[in-house]
Amino acid sequence: PRLSRHRQLQMTSTAPRIVRTGSIGFFTLVSLGLNTIIGSSIFRVPSELARELNLLSLAAFLFGAMLLAPVALSFAEAGSMFGETGGSYVHAKAAFGPRVATSVGFSMWVATVLTFATAAVASAETLNVVFALSGNSTRLFAGAIVLAFSLANLGEFAGGRASAIFAALKIVPLVAIAIFGARFHGLSSPVAPTAPMSISTFGSSLLVVFFALSGFESSAIPSGDSENARKHVPRAVLLSLALTSLLYTALQLAVLAAPNGARDSATPLASVAAWLWGPRAGIATSALAALSMGGLASAMIFNAPRVLSSVYPATFSRRTALLASAGLTLALTSTLNFRSLVDFTSITLGVQYVATCAAVIALRKSQPTRERPFKLTQGLWIPILGILSTLWVLIHASLMEAALGLATLLASQLFYRRTNPAPP
Repeated sequence: PRLSRHRQLQMTSTAPRIVRTGSIGFFTLVSLGLNTIIGSSIFRVPSELARELNLLSLAAFLFGAMLLAPVALSFAEAGSMFGETGGSYVHAKAAFGPRVATSVGFSMWVATVLTFATAAVASAETLNVVFALSGNSTRLFAGAIVLAFSLANLGEFAGGRASAIFAALKIVPLVAIAIFGARFHGLSSPVAPTAPMSISTFGSSLLVVFFALSGFESSAIPSGDSENARKHVPRAVLLSLALTSLLYTALQLAVLAAPNGARDSATPLASVAAWLWGPRAGIATSALAALSMGGLASAMIFNAPRVLSSVYPATFSRRTALLASAGLTLALTSTLNFRSLVDFTSITLGVQYVATCAAVIALRKSQPTRERPFKLTQGLWIPILGILSTLWVLIHASLMEAALGLATLLASQLFYRRTNPAPP
């Protein structure tokens, strides 16, 4: 839901009143958040965190959820003000105008493409492990995945529908691995992290956590249709974040406990499953991971051209936007590894998080009478904390990733100038 972007409602005094159906209950809101957060990243992220943080990785997901909680609550208030799904692009356009919104929308498109590239690379590496192929074939597999899904969407293949089918297969096995792997086995001997332990190391690792926990805003997007938004939306946002972080922490414990090198594996959860139930369970988990990543890839290439054509309707048709999305994805999969893709994605997500938190502050002042089924009762402290926590994580990015993020913002403004020339 957070990546299904459409055109922004016109923010005028004559805009029609938003119709609130009140048909969405509390458990539906929670399930939206859980289903969106629990994506394909969990099949790879535990080994990344284990190598960098060792035992401290057990606290990473819980701490990350604490940092994201004020951001999620800000999405809840901002989302309740609009009747159209558009996320940060909609919020930024209402609060700051089209120029700023263009940068936010372009970042959303890049984040969608990056997620597509990440899923393709992770799926290719998983297939390499399953079929015992050489590491050199990873990029070829990733490129083939990108081309296959891109060509399928030329015919308007329902990537979102395929994504829903794949998503239904993933949650029960993850819960089983978490319960059996973390409850019935003690930790194996700890290993030294790949880098000296420091606040900087922990901060840079939180970029991975941001990527893994992204999607929480899905619980906030339909807040205008909630039966009791003021009561249900904040609880649903926080509960979905809390449950997911607890599940991920249990899976992290299982990876650390496995004595068969799960923390060094490209498929850590498959290694845990093989340790618990035998080689066939490991193969089945790898196949599940590949399917889940394929579902994510199909959803991303389904949404990416829609995001780009919505932000730049005069420049990109749906087909040219698809070609641009596929071309950028191929370039990313051929040049960046999994970790660089994850960190770059987190930076583009951070742009959206800061934009929405700032929009809540601005809209409180510029449009105080706008309808808000859910409004933060703590004043402006919550969005301010959301901005500060996001910026704290982003400053730990590497110079290359920061440069890529800056290049993304500059490219968005170049497109804006081309599509919106200054008057004579």
